[in-house]
Order: sequence, then structure tokens, then C-alpha cells
Amino acid sequence: MNDLTILRDAWDAPEPPSPGEYTRARAALRTRMHPRRTRLPRLSPRLGAVGALALAIAIGLVVVQNLGGTGADGRPRSVVPGLPAVPVASAEVLERAAKAATSKPFTAPRDDQWIYLQDRITRSDGTIATQANWHRADGGGEAFMDEDGKLHVQSMEPPRDRPGRKVPVLDTYKGLTTLPTDPDALLRWAYAQDMENGNTSKDGVVYLLFNHVLSANMLPPELESAIFRAMKQIPGVTLQTVDIFGKPTYSLGFTDDWLREELLIDRQTYAYRGVRSTVVRNATIDPLKAGNSTGEVKKGSTLIAERLATGIVDTPGQRG
Repeated sequence: MNDLTILRDAWDAPEPPSPGEYTRARAALRTRMHPRRTRLPRLSPRLGAVGALALAIAIGLVVVQNLGGTGADGRPRSVVPGLPAVPVASAEVLERAAKAATSKPFTAPRDDQWIYLQDRITRSDGTIATQANWHRADGGGEAFMDEDGKLHVQSMEPPRDRPGRKVPVLDTYKGLTTLPTDPDALLRWAYAQDMENGNTSKDGVVYLLFNHVLSANMLPPELESAIFRAMKQIPGVTLQTVDIFGKPTYSLGFTDDWLREELLIDRQTYAYRGVRSTVVRNATIDPLKAGNSTGEVKKGSTLIAERLATGIVDTPGQRG
């Protein structure tokens, strides 16, 4: 995703990407996110600014540049697992979210079952689209419902270990269950991944990685809880209370010099609600990364992906 960003001129021009593009990009992301030597996926500039940002939020990752991760001397910050790194208020909200995750009822899917996710994508120009997607727990298929209500299903061979090559753990629900559920161990695992996202700091990449895992799957409660507790130790995560569609919501965000990424948490239940991206100041960036000729981004442009429903079903097209 090094080439993914947003541009001013495209906010009110191109159509948002189709559900098929969402699903194909998500599938591409899962195939590329290997435990070692991984780059966050690169998306084609032809999608345009709106399409690119919407697509990025749908899969839980948005390109950011220089997400803060330097100290006063200009050198990259480091994280010492076990030491609180975010403000007390942020840590408290994340701790409550962790406890809420472990207290909710949950039945793990079988390998042949499908995980259903539905999100509402809202842009700052008022355009709204609802996306319904399914993926099989063992990685054996992807599906989406198009704007005409037609179901599209793609069967795939479930990933398996091969000589000298392990299955990427982020590819499937089954793979995610192999991740550490101790927050410190999970944080060490995340920082150990050889992942790149343009000039994003290591702190920013880990923040985006956890955001992606939360948004792109239904998680075992112990892992979801561990992610929230691990995020307490990422420098630069800040807390705000925001109003999302008329409902007070906690925002746990990471801001660079022009873009703020936010993880949205329900203020009453502390459940995951979605993600939001906001351009915080006018800026000019590399047009090649943007998808149009100006390279400009406009302050106030936003996009929200709000989680509407999740479920475990026996066949794609069913809604949990």
C-alpha cells in the first residue's frame, strides 16, 4: 500500500469502488501479509482518491506518512514492552475494551464455516455505501454481495504449510488463533514483523496492523483483548470522544502531519465500532501516490467505515 493515499480532486468525482474491488483488495492484502519481509499492499492509483481511501478503510489499513515516531533528537522512538506508552485516559478505555472483549459470548467457527462482516462506508460528501462480505474461516473462499444484490463467491485453496514456507498467520481465522494472547508477547510479535508502509514509523505500522486485524475479521475474545492491551503500549495513541452518527464514541487515534487514523470504540459497550480517516490540514504529496495530477489533499475530508454486523454462518450469503 505504499502508493495509496487520497487527493482533493477525487472526493466528489469518482464512484466508490464496487464490493468486488473491496473483496479482491482484501484477498490481495491477506496473501501479501506474510510474517517476514512483508510490505503493506500497494493498490493501483487508478482507483482514484475516494476509491483508494474507501478501499483502504474497508480493509483496515490506510497509508500514512511519518506518523510521529521520532523523538526530540529526530531519531526513531523505540518501544519497551510492558511500559505504558499512551495517556492514562487512552489506556483506561483500551483496558475496558479488553475486558469487554473477554466477557462477550463467543463460539469459534469451524474451518468450513464463513465469517460475515457488514460495514457502512460514509464519505464527507455524504455518499454512503453498505458492504457485505464473507470469508471462510480456513481461507477456502471469499464472497461479496454486489449493489444489485447478487452474491459473488470465489473458492480458493486453503493456505497450508509448504517446505520452507509457513502459512501467514493473518490470512485466516485459523491462522489468527496462533497469535500470542499475552499482550506483551503479542506486541513483541507485531514489532518483530518486517513490514513496511512508505515512510511510516514502526509505531505507526504496528498501530495499522492491529487496526487491520480488528477490522478485517471476527476474533477470538482472548486475542481481541490482547490487541487492545498491546495498543496501550504504542507511543502516540491518543483518546478523543467524538460523535459518530449521533452516538458518542471513543476515538483512539494516531495522527501524522496531515492525516489522522482512528479506531472507534462504543462508549457504552466498549465494542469495536469501526475506523475513520480525516485529513487534518491541506497538503501536497507525491501525485504518483495519489492517483491524480495535483498531489493535493484537502483539510476536512473524511471517510468512516462503521461496523454494522458480524456473524458466523454455514454458507456465503447468509447473515449472522
